Amino acid sequence: MLTGAYHLSRRSAQKLLLELFGISISLGAISGMESRASEALKSAYAEAEREVQYAGVKHTDATSWTRAGKLMSLWTLASVAATVYRIFADGCRDTIRPLFGPVKGILVSDRASVFTFWSISFRQICFAHLIRKFVSFSERAADSGRARTRATRVHRIGVRVLARLQRRNSDATRARVLVAGCSTWT
Repeated sequence: MLTGAYHLSRRSAQKLLLELFGISISLGAISGMESRASEALKSAYAEAEREVQYAGVKHTDATSWTRAGKLMSLWTLASVAATVYRIFADGCRDTIRPLFGPVKGILVSDRASVFTFWSISFRQICFAHLIRKFVSFSERAADSGRARTRATRVHRIGVRVLARLQRRNSDATRARVLVAGCSTWT
């Protein structure tokens, strides 16, 4: 827990245990405990992974960084009932594809090209990503008046679509309505 939830290095965790509780423990013993905890959590992780892979609506996003000069990416796949995180050596389509399981349900994501394995008719573009994109358009110096007008029009369409969503019951229906609404934006 110290090295996971509290983000302490093994050496810092070792020092904390000694200073607070008088427990002297080797770095190897801490690594061993981490391994046992990981093993104990495997079935729970697998259950959460199945839940999000087979959910009617799932959300995904990623962030990347470099470690020792190598690009790494952290992917999130979430449903109403569970969230799964996985770190990949890169974020290319072939690498991340197994995380998503069978192409089932609605996938809510940004507009990244890595998602071409998911039929566009079962994709919903994340509204927050769209808003951020249109704000960036409106902040451009050249042609900003026309960009603001387009952004305002898209915002009005989005508000109407969201109002329709609020009148619906199931997540799958909500997602399909939003996908249908998004098709009028282009």
